[in-house]
Amino acid sequence: MSELKPCPFCGTKEGLNNLLVGRFAREIWSVGCFSVRCGCEGPLRKTKSGAIQAWNRRHKDASA
Repeated sequence: MSELKPCPFCGTKEGLNNLLVGRFAREIWSVGCFSVRCGCEGPLRKTKSGAIQAWNRRHKDASA
């Protein structure tokens, strides 16, 4: 598993959320900041590794 970067807004340690959603309880993953003052959350992904990759991507890294 890749190391998670800190929150891009407040610098707080991150967390990994595993959500069960929908009629058939499909797993959806996201990484989010657990700071009370911030609480931002990364995009939802179908896999744990996809959520980590999305969280670790920063605007300056996205040169596509």
